[in-house]
Amino acid sequence: MKNKFLLFILIFVGTQTNGQKLGLSSFSSSSQRNIEDSHRLYTNIGEPIINSTTNEYSIIQNGLLNANTVKDQGSVNLQVRFYFDENQNGLKDLTEYYLEQGAFSINNRRYQNFSKDGVFFTATNGTYNVTYETGANDFWELSSAETVTITISDSNFEDVRFGLHPIEENSKLNTYLISDNFRCGFSVGYSILISNLGSVEEEKIVRLSIDDRINNINYYEEPDIEIDEHNVGWFINLKPFESRVIEYWVRAPLIQEVGFGSIFNTCVWVENATPRTDFCLNQEMRCAYDPNDKLVNPSRPDSLSLLRTPLTYTLRFQNTGNDYAEDVVVSDTISEYLDISTFRVLHTSHPNQLTVIQDYDNPRFVDFRFDNIYLPDSTTNLIGSNGHVMFTITPLEGLPEDTEINNTGHIYFDFNPAIVTNTTSTTLVESFPTSSTFSEGKLNELYAFPNPTKGIIFLNKPYEKIDILNINGAVMGTFKNTNQINIAGYIPGNYVLKLQSELKEVYKREYIKIILVD
Repeated sequence: MKNKFLLFILIFVGTQTNGQKLGLSSFSSSSQRNIEDSHRLYTNIGEPIINSTTNEYSIIQNGLLNANTVKDQGSVNLQVRFYFDENQNGLKDLTEYYLEQGAFSINNRRYQNFSKDGVFFTATNGTYNVTYETGANDFWELSSAETVTITISDSNFEDVRFGLHPIEENSKLNTYLISDNFRCGFSVGYSILISNLGSVEEEKIVRLSIDDRINNINYYEEPDIEIDEHNVGWFINLKPFESRVIEYWVRAPLIQEVGFGSIFNTCVWVENATPRTDFCLNQEMRCAYDPNDKLVNPSRPDSLSLLRTPLTYTLRFQNTGNDYAEDVVVSDTISEYLDISTFRVLHTSHPNQLTVIQDYDNPRFVDFRFDNIYLPDSTTNLIGSNGHVMFTITPLEGLPEDTEINNTGHIYFDFNPAIVTNTTSTTLVESFPTSSTFSEGKLNELYAFPNPTKGIIFLNKPYEKIDILNINGAVMGTFKNTNQINIAGYIPGNYVLKLQSELKEVYKREYIKIILVD
């Protein structure tokens, strides 16, 4: 079976490159999909191809070679970019700037841009159609030609530019939070991503709130506003589709300081935004963990999200082997309940190595390719062995309530078998559960149900802060601004909830005893 597949690859590539002689080269599927009609990329892992301008680094794909990994070698001959066409004349003027967005296809292969520099390619001689594809923003329209036909020869360089103009003014400044694994006693790096996804320039303040049990915080960029070490802010000025990243790191507490299964809450938001939308990480401190995982936000204990609220997925990977990984491919199949036209890459740990490729026939198959990433192993470089990619996508309109959206990622290190991430699950609802089932006279009484519980606990109203105490009075975890918590990862036994309301009122009972069962 293996020999038959290899024969197909040789015929496939030979056909796409006008029957060039392959010599002793051999080819292997880079994204591990051994399906003939999937039109995936193939990497030369043998001798250099004979009679070709390409080299052994390159990736063959219908005669077109992605050049993210070779653009510094002077062999690039195609660049595709997008610009803000302010005067809508279809030409890139000196005062107009390039955008970190846009999607296009080349000979029926779809690519997404997320850089001002656009996407670079090395192409064999021939004619190519570069076509604008509807992107993930409904407030922009094309002001230049939809398709550009180019001819690549041995000496020319083609710079394809698509002009975009906003249909209407729209304010949309979003914040996101990315972190390394929250592991006891280790340094944990965080990145705050601020993206202007609207059509107007934004000047705002972005705020950060860190769990007050974390005492060792180091900001690479000093905050402009500092209420205290755990509550800070920065002034932000971004043009449409510009992004800014602010990094900091913390030292995670030791297990004996906070207890097993403690939940730590960190949030970012835009000050004075209406409505205010917090992006929060509720991280369980772990001392033994799977380094390759997938996260989804909103992240509530009950896994609920509102209909048409964008979902943000983060795929994290780490090389825990004993040698570097030359290439990493993160594959994802987007749920049928998600609007693929709203798919947008937000951030990655390795922007110079990332190429985002969608199957043109089925764009729900997405490959995040990190070619020539040379990711070190964790024993050589613990921090450098990590990577991630974050993207956002919105559920389809008209979905029924209680639609469940599941997602699992597959991570490939070189030619090793896939590492399968955890499966995230989100249930879409019209509104979140409230305490409306209680009579008005009982709203000031304290309720926690079910009790005993197997993990999820509902309270009669939201509380500003909920501490989970063990029988010795030690704080095992903290939740903020919620009426639902999940302690399924805790050791079964007796616990106490210490509650504090937003108005800091004093109740007859400030504590509730709960019982966690298997």
